[in-house]
Amino acid sequence: MIPEEILLKLKEQVHNKKHIQINENYVINGEAACKETYLRRKIDKTGYIVGHDDFLEKFEDIPDLHFKYERKEFENFNDAVYFLIENYGINF
Repeated sequence: MIPEEILLKLKEQVHNKKHIQINENYVINGEAACKETYLRRKIDKTGYIVGHDDFLEKFEDIPDLHFKYERKEFENFNDAVYFLIENYGINF
């Protein structure tokens, strides 16, 4: 369980157009790769989007060639945060 004051600070950050993003660089079969996980507010401000991408760096701009390209929308900020924790092991 995340303390309420931390949730409020995270929400304020996201509402101030500073999305939360965690990047992990690694090497697979000698090639540079990256995992990117983020939480941002929808442009129309009706909810939140959690994204998770896993890809070789050379294919960064080609989602069809990513190992994973996942998006999930949430109406509630706390639900989005807990989804990050439960599904991607993100800790705040």
